[in-house]
Amino acid sequence: MLILLDIAASLISLLPMITDFEQLRLSRYSLKEDIQHSNILCAEILNLSLAPATCSMGKREEWSKLHMMIEDWQSHLARCFQPLLSINSLKAVDFGDISTSFPVVIYTNRSTFYTAFLFHLSCLLLLQSRPHSLRRMKSTCLRNIVYHSVYLCGISKSNRLGWSHDPLVLAALLRAGTVLSYRGQQMEMLQHLNALTGLTGWKTSKEMDRLQEYWRVGQSSFQSLTKGGLTSCSRIKWLEGSSDLRRRRLSWKACRRRRSRLKKHGAVRLWKNEGEKTIV
Repeated sequence: MLILLDIAASLISLLPMITDFEQLRLSRYSLKEDIQHSNILCAEILNLSLAPATCSMGKREEWSKLHMMIEDWQSHLARCFQPLLSINSLKAVDFGDISTSFPVVIYTNRSTFYTAFLFHLSCLLLLQSRPHSLRRMKSTCLRNIVYHSVYLCGISKSNRLGWSHDPLVLAALLRAGTVLSYRGQQMEMLQHLNALTGLTGWKTSKEMDRLQEYWRVGQSSFQSLTKGGLTSCSRIKWLEGSSDLRRRRLSWKACRRRRSRLKKHGAVRLWKNEGEKTIV
């Protein structure tokens, strides 16, 4: 389907899709009738995440509608698309025969592999586009950005390399790779991307160089931030403004506890100047 190429191109370029969604109508229960509609649902979520923030009320309504469809999709997957083997990353390390820091999720055929991969990609995109007013909303299918990113990499690595012979899978791995902060997982992901590039012949050297540069900048920024002991107000403000790094390094509860300790010692103050963010 051309829509899959459109999704892959938008994931890499971060530009809105050119697909005409007026012709692609999804009902709430269509995923139970035809699992191929998952491609359209993933495309709509990606289009929402790339859309300009014009009307917050309209975006909340659209996000909530897509979230309900994702929950329906999850219940359908739980009944019909169970993996043959599923081992989380912590248990995988305990197995001597498994040398990976990613979860091991093995499927019996490419159809179930692709469906599960699209599900985690849709959850990742939905989390990244969640409106601020819905941050505390409970969800049965959405975990966190790191969880779904790591599972995307794990699903691709655990199954046949030929099943990942798809532009959408490659684009999704490059998107999920930006969330990885553990050095071992980064190296594993690079090896997997190199193997996939060798199989397909696709020229992805620029994208992989950009991914490695992203890792280097994130690591050096975090080291410079922690080296000074977090006593400078400018560093505290930088930490609060860097949402990607906060998601990668600190959970929400840990971030709240850290901020409380800093506030207790007088390291956090209010920024009331125009255009600056209040973080207390």
